[in-house]
Amino acid sequence: MLYLHFCPFCKRIHILSGHRNVCPACDNNLTELSVSYDSYIRCEHKERELLLEQCHNPTSLQKLKSSYVSRYQRK
Repeated sequence: MLYLHFCPFCKRIHILSGHRNVCPACDNNLTELSVSYDSYIRCEHKERELLLEQCHNPTSLQKLKSSYVSRYQRK
């Protein structure tokens, strides 16, 4: 499956397969977003720009962050 990830160092949204922790461009930590790939591709250009602006704000990014837990992390 495809998931959206934000890299605060590259300041970009990446669409990556699977749950990733490392940015493919700069090798820094990624934040997985709770926005689904399907809803993202249906967004207008301005909506995508707004999402990127929200990702740049640390408070907004915390609200957009996914709460994915790997089956290996579960107790």
